[in-house]
Amino acid sequence: MKRRYPNIEKNKLSEFNTAEIRGWVIDRLVQIEYRVNNIIFEFFQPEEKQVFNEVLLNSSVIDFGGKAKILYNIGVSKTTLGKLRKIVSIRNAFAHASLGEDITLNVSIDEEGNENVKLDSWSIVTVMNAEGSINRKAISEYLEQFLDLNSELRDEFDEFLEALRKRKK
Repeated sequence: MKRRYPNIEKNKLSEFNTAEIRGWVIDRLVQIEYRVNNIIFEFFQPEEKQVFNEVLLNSSVIDFGGKAKILYNIGVSKTTLGKLRKIVSIRNAFAHASLGEDITLNVSIDEEGNENVKLDSWSIVTVMNAEGSINRKAISEYLEQFLDLNSELRDEFDEFLEALRKRKK
């Protein structure tokens, strides 16, 4: 039986739970990959369009690292490629890393001897960097960085694609 799943009816990322944030991040990177694929496709302009898109550009055949090497060799800037590597790294953290909660309890005593307790809690992601160090970072920090990179990359890839199309005419 086929079934259609409804879209999320939330207006702000702050309304998402961690599973929804994870899915949203993955979806946004798929949109970036779509732009990357369009650039590669436009540059090579293959005769076998469907095979090129469905087979060669399939992410199980050429991963983001391979596509980044192609982009470099067709003129995408190192700065843009650095952003692409960073956003892929953040996506991988959301897709594969453990998500949890960090809690800080602060207890202080005021001048009158009253105990003041402050409890802070936030969602965290735990990732291992390339050197093997384990780092814990607030999800909100990663998400903010992801949003900035996503916006920048979308614009940069759209501009590159437009310039590529103008050169081909």
